[in-house]
Amino acid sequence: MHVPDGWWAEAERLVGQHNFLSLKLKLRWGVPDESLASITVVSRAGAKASVMNWKRDPVPDFDALYDHLRQLRDPMAGAELVFEGEFDWDWHPPDYPSIREIQTWK
Repeated sequence: MHVPDGWWAEAERLVGQHNFLSLKLKLRWGVPDESLASITVVSRAGAKASVMNWKRDPVPDFDALYDHLRQLRDPMAGAELVFEGEFDWDWHPPDYPSIREIQTWK
């Protein structure tokens, strides 16, 4: 996958501008077919944050980075599928922390 020039710099700028490392959102119960987005950030200094938000709940500080990340979706058309099957909370890509580990980051 090719990441466009300047993409990472803009992602870092958005993380800082929107205080993503300290962003805390309270989750509510979801409704059927609702999308829950999760963004995990690890800074160069090692600070970690994982934030989840329901797509139908606008949060400008979350949405700015989420919309930027979605720009990488279109170039992925035709890419190899990494996982297909029933949802498994314990599945994660190689060299990536599990959702259970991420949930411990406070």
